[in-house]
Amino acid sequence: MEYAAIHIPEFPVVAWLRSDAAVRSHALAVIEGIAPLQRVVSINRAARVRASRVA
Repeated sequence: MEYAAIHIPEFPVVAWLRSDAAVRSHALAVIEGIAPLQRVVSINRAARVRASRVA
């Protein structure tokens, strides 16, 4: 049996941006989990730039 795999970097954010044009110009992060154990799963370029300014 053969199979193929594909890796799409930041897939959750890419999927969200593709489905909702209104958020494309905003910093966006996808998180998972229940507070206080949340973690960032995926971020777009605007969020990455913004986070680097804060850190």
